[in-house]
Amino acid sequence: MSLVRVKHKGQVTIPAEIREEFALAEGDYLEVSREGGKIVLQPKIVLDRDIATKIAEGLADLQAGRVTPAFDSVVDLIKHISPAGSPDENSDR
Repeated sequence: MSLVRVKHKGQVTIPAEIREEFALAEGDYLEVSREGGKIVLQPKIVLDRDIATKIAEGLADLQAGRVTPAFDSVVDLIKHISPAGSPDENSDR
């Protein structure tokens, strides 16, 4: 256990071994909360709102079953999305 001192404006230095263990870097965000008689710091990731919206939409699609299977090849993908069910036979690819 490390002992740290509260400095001006409530700043504390998190010991290097703890920063390394949690991969904390300068500028990272920590959530500060109380649990009983303890102060708890929890690392947080802040996402751009547009990215968070896209992730939420993707999760909603997944939960609703709006997903496609994994494909072994591009040909299998084309078969899946092609209205005729097979790739264009006149194509060079």
